[in-house]
Amino acid sequence: DRHRHVTSTCRRQCDHGGMSVQPQAVPWYTLSVIREATVLPPEQRSSEQIDIILSFVQDVAFFAELPQPQRRHLCQVISLETFPSKSKIFNMGDHGDKYYIILTGAVSVQTLVPTLGKDDEETMEMDTVAHLKEGHGFGELALQDSKLRQA
Repeated sequence: DRHRHVTSTCRRQCDHGGMSVQPQAVPWYTLSVIREATVLPPEQRSSEQIDIILSFVQDVAFFAELPQPQRRHLCQVISLETFPSKSKIFNMGDHGDKYYIILTGAVSVQTLVPTLGKDDEETMEMDTVAHLKEGHGFGELALQDSKLRQA
């Protein structure tokens, strides 16, 4: 079974957005430290662990736009979530309270689009609008102005 490991953080008050487009390869030992750190309660994380998490997320556009103290705080409270391959992380229309960064694996972003079916009847089909890999982030739109998930 292949799993996707995704870090997430709550950011209701954020008004920044964006997705990274140039993820960097992350050495296995860094991934190991990130995994270890993100399962600890935030108050138990060392400054070195927070620095390693910060180095992983520094190129994610959403984080890059934030002031350094805010980025550091988010890296202290970030958590790890694991999803089995081919599983849904969230549904379009869900209430969004997390921003996700892909630690390992990949995520396909899909939306429902109307199409003409048999006898010109309109039906809804899933359309893949993005394929995101390690180091990419997603889910920021729902954090802005309490919007529902768009994809």
